Amino acid sequence: MRRQHRLRRAFLAVVALAAVACASLGVLAGLGVWKPQEGLVGGLSGLRALTGQPAAPTPPEDTTDPLAAPVGRDPHALVPHRQRITMLPTQFAAVTAPKTLRGTPWANIAVWPDSIRMMVGDRVISTSYFRSIPRWDGTITLENVAALVAKSSVPEWLRETEPGVFLLQVGLIQAPSTTLTVAAPRVRELRMEANPYVYVAGYSATGIFRGVKVLSWQARNNAPDPDPTHRRPFISYKGPGSRLDTIDSDFSYLGSDGSTAYGVSWGQGTTGQALRSVFHNNLFGAYTGGAVNVSFQDSIFRDNAIYGLDPHTNSTGLTVTGNEAYGNGTHGIIFSKGVINSVVANNHSHDNGANGIMMDEKSDSNVIQNNVTERNGGGGIVLQGSSNVQVIDNVVANNLLGVRVNANELGLADNNHVSGNQITGNHNGIDVYNGSRGTALERNVVRDSQDTGLLLSDPTSSLNDTVINARKGVVVGHGTSTLRELSVQDAVQGVVLAAGTTATISSAQIQASSVGIIMRDIATLNVSGPLSTINGARKGVVVRGTANLTNLAMQDVTKGVVLDPTARVSMDGGRIDADKVGLDVQGLGGADRIALHNSEVRAQDPVAGATLNAAEEGNDLNITLSWLALAGAIFVGLALVLHLLHRIFAPLSSVRHRSAPSTVSG
Repeated sequence: MRRQHRLRRAFLAVVALAAVACASLGVLAGLGVWKPQEGLVGGLSGLRALTGQPAAPTPPEDTTDPLAAPVGRDPHALVPHRQRITMLPTQFAAVTAPKTLRGTPWANIAVWPDSIRMMVGDRVISTSYFRSIPRWDGTITLENVAALVAKSSVPEWLRETEPGVFLLQVGLIQAPSTTLTVAAPRVRELRMEANPYVYVAGYSATGIFRGVKVLSWQARNNAPDPDPTHRRPFISYKGPGSRLDTIDSDFSYLGSDGSTAYGVSWGQGTTGQALRSVFHNNLFGAYTGGAVNVSFQDSIFRDNAIYGLDPHTNSTGLTVTGNEAYGNGTHGIIFSKGVINSVVANNHSHDNGANGIMMDEKSDSNVIQNNVTERNGGGGIVLQGSSNVQVIDNVVANNLLGVRVNANELGLADNNHVSGNQITGNHNGIDVYNGSRGTALERNVVRDSQDTGLLLSDPTSSLNDTVINARKGVVVGHGTSTLRELSVQDAVQGVVLAAGTTATISSAQIQASSVGIIMRDIATLNVSGPLSTINGARKGVVVRGTANLTNLAMQDVTKGVVLDPTARVSMDGGRIDADKVGLDVQGLGGADRIALHNSEVRAQDPVAGATLNAAEEGNDLNITLSWLALAGAIFVGLALVLHLLHRIFAPLSSVRHRSAPSTVSG
């Protein structure tokens, strides 16, 4: 029986100690020293604070400037120094203005509908007629031209050095209304001697390259010329009615920095196609200037010194589909200077020195759709000085920047639409700045940005965009932006407003670890429309300007709304569930700077720094205790009950176990 009594006393002691411990933790939680979700380490840190001991280190809040200039905003800085020249006389002079060649040493083979003329300067040294070729069928082919040159006084100008391999040592220029075919199986390779004024060109003519390889050639090295700073040969067509078709062909080691001499060029008035062809190791892979309705399809633009594909100067109606551009010195695909009404779709532009796909200098009214741009040194997709461009359903991954929209001195950037894109692993996801107007973002998913998901330094509208895992979900850096149905997940800071900016937010879902919405001085925040929520932040909204909050709910936050000494907040129909403080009002005159209507605030301290009349405005301010404090109270109650039971039954126990007095017999 004594053993049972000892066990009962031990059990009551354990219960009492547990009750005291739980009650103590409940008191600490109620004082805000410890939050249950912080675990024992947090509790120890709180105790150190009470006793004056240094607290264990905690992760600091993100204090980086959200408006600092992002890395790599100007990928043009990556473009190597250019040495542009103008070819005078031009490559077309032998058939358009031969007098301009007077006194020059430049030699040309001029192809006319019925003959070829060998020329030095403006002087014709030999003429041969196609009808002299046995069984000639009226088609002008490279081998036909070579056959006539072989019978001339200068047979070395174009000759077959081995079966199917032809070496061109002078310019070959087609006159208007001619069609020249360079095609397998008769021609496998056209080598062009790496000297100035060696080219294949046509004015108001048609060139067809099918199944052949075309490249520069250094006879002394028996190899192509790898140096793009040299005056290397090129292909160039120009003039009303011109056409250039490249089919299943390879063009390499061509071009220099001379006008329309960049590699393979579709010039003013030229149409045609590049189908299943490869353009590599040229100055520019391929170029258009004033071209019309050219189709680039299923081709490769790789390892070119500057650009991969460069549609330029007033080209229109281009179709760029199913191509791959990679390893180019700067941009993979760039439209520049008035390239309009064109489509760039289903291309893969990757591992280029600067931008993957770029619209530049009034390249307006184009569509960029279903492309993949990745691992480029600049932006994945860039709209610079270009307007009314549709950027739709692209994958933009692991570039320095994702999608960039900006105006500059060369062009406006108005009314661009960026929609349905998957933008992943870039420094910033979408960057709008420098005077852009009317940019519309819609249904984009921006993931894993190293810095900012949406960086909006110009007025922008965002509809149903999603940002996942970024240091800053959205930064409004200038002007007025509208964010509707925004979702921010796993951010450090959800939405950041710079000084003087205005943001209107409706039906947003913001999950951030540090701050849900943070405002700089004199900023204006309007939260309206359907319910918006902020979850999991240390601070729900930090106000350093004016905030009008309607239908905003904050859950699982440490502090709800934090007002700096000059801030003003109106909150209507809101709800704050905070661990510590619902509204933290700093500075004087706090009650005059808060207008709270029909809102519910649940926190250990619903309003700190001001006194509000809750009932007058239909508000509900509730002081909350932690679940641990409630558990502590239950344990204390249980201990009291057990103690009372012990006192009640203790007399019986004492009587039952008292030793009987001994009797002494007389």
